[in-house]
Amino acid sequence: MLNNNFNPFNFWNPSSAPANAHNPFMDPGVLISSMSGALQKIMSDPDKRKDVQKSLQSCTEVLSKYIIKRMGGEFAEPPIALASRDKRFNHDHWESNIFFDIMKQSYLVFSDWFEKTLNDDELDLDPEEKKQLRFYAQQITHSMSPNNFAFLNPSVIEEAQKTGGASVMKGFITMMEDLHKGKDPDMTDMNHFKIGENIALSKGSVVFRNDLIELMQYNPTTQDVFQTPMLIVPPWINKYYVFDLSPEKSMVQWLLDQGRTVFIISWVNPDIAHRYKTIESYILEGPKAAIEVIQKITDVEKVDAMGYCLGGTLLVCVASYFAAVKRSDIASLTLLTTLTDFSDAGDLTAFASEEYVQKIEKLMSDKGYLSGKIMARTFNMMRPSELVWSYVVNNYYMGKDPVPFDFLYWNSDNTNMPEAMHSNLLRFFYQQNRLTQPGRYKVNGEGIDLSNIDLPIYMMSTKDDHIAPWKATYSGVSLMKNAKLQFVLGGSGHVAGVINSPVKEKYGYWLNKNLTASADEWQAGAEEHAGSWWIHWHQWLSGLGGAKVAARSVGSVEYPALSEAPGEYVLKSCE
Repeated sequence: MLNNNFNPFNFWNPSSAPANAHNPFMDPGVLISSMSGALQKIMSDPDKRKDVQKSLQSCTEVLSKYIIKRMGGEFAEPPIALASRDKRFNHDHWESNIFFDIMKQSYLVFSDWFEKTLNDDELDLDPEEKKQLRFYAQQITHSMSPNNFAFLNPSVIEEAQKTGGASVMKGFITMMEDLHKGKDPDMTDMNHFKIGENIALSKGSVVFRNDLIELMQYNPTTQDVFQTPMLIVPPWINKYYVFDLSPEKSMVQWLLDQGRTVFIISWVNPDIAHRYKTIESYILEGPKAAIEVIQKITDVEKVDAMGYCLGGTLLVCVASYFAAVKRSDIASLTLLTTLTDFSDAGDLTAFASEEYVQKIEKLMSDKGYLSGKIMARTFNMMRPSELVWSYVVNNYYMGKDPVPFDFLYWNSDNTNMPEAMHSNLLRFFYQQNRLTQPGRYKVNGEGIDLSNIDLPIYMMSTKDDHIAPWKATYSGVSLMKNAKLQFVLGGSGHVAGVINSPVKEKYGYWLNKNLTASADEWQAGAEEHAGSWWIHWHQWLSGLGGAKVAARSVGSVEYPALSEAPGEYVLKSCE
């Protein structure tokens, strides 16, 4: 029920919004500037203007012919076929009912024309403008989909009829309450999951803690273990337990069952006290510190290290630093969806322009951090139909509660970004691409040169990744030219393709031992394999050799257990 102080108009008042609620990535001024710039280019070029008019006329003709045939009861091939992953038009009325079908096809035809027109390579726009234009064009077309309008959506109409209008009332109340709180629609039942109770269940202990990390060691599940321990470095943008969801999805549990001694970093959810922590701080106090602690606990010289997304970016910096100072602390690297060349770093590059970076820095200067909710909102807007509008329809139009789903709970459990670190990330990596320039980025005074890494490296990326596109991650092959590389392409996207347990037998992966100059050449020669890439990866790890020893107890005299997993840092939520 609504609280006594509820006012349906309060959400228009910025003072009623939560701190850091403003999203600099969704700037109407930039939208208008991007669209007007593209329109000006089209209108000032007579030939281009004619091409656009012709393409619009052609679309109109194709659609008109389709409508005439449908109205006449004839079979007609749809002008635009729905993509297999497009779930917006699942209700059978979108196809069987002429009214809904024509509305759907009209939308698909003209949104396709609109996006193609604005994404035309012949438009004389600089790369930053093109990326921003592509992003905003996508927001416009996806927002205008007919399924996003309550009484143009047959699923919404059917639910309203079935419930006698109760669904509409419930959805309206939910929407008003969310707007009042300044929050987005829930993607999942946020009350269903409890960290350490029905998610992040693997048994272990925190054995080290500093300002930025808790290092957890997990209890062994086998009598013997591989001598070389495993460190997992997640990205700090989300929490570590994506590697320890439900037991059947848990990579941590699976690795333990394969005889691995598993350590994982749990990053702090920073506040104003961390505002001056830099990327270098995250490197030195994160994976570097963790590796040194693991060496002492396990009494080994080398560690197998795995990094996911930006966690992998930190790891390659550590590996290059160790090489520069003649240290051999890492036995192998596993890099999951990891960018080292940020020149084509996916959809996020639309927000790496100087204008955007300055806005973000200004926003962070108040609190000392960027709210994790802003980052989450930005990532969600990169897939607006799946991660924004589908929940508007479900929660607000149909009055339904979102279903419990562990991936989406993790996706909604965000972390903040310290001011200095996030500014470094945007400027040093996304803007200046320093890791591609030997010596340009320094750690502890040592220039980072990825070509000095001569370790065995397993690089795994995913085919449908929009955050770290696999062809961009493949650029790391040439940067780490002296490493012993194995590149693997998995199915699905940035998260589901990585957390792909063998239990599910989904997606598959592609292999090609020949590391060709271009990603396209590599893909052309790649062979598809069924099942999870985890099995192939573990075979690769085992092939590197290494004896087995008796299973280790958790911690040591110098590093005793501080608390049980999942630790303390993971429990702190964003404001």
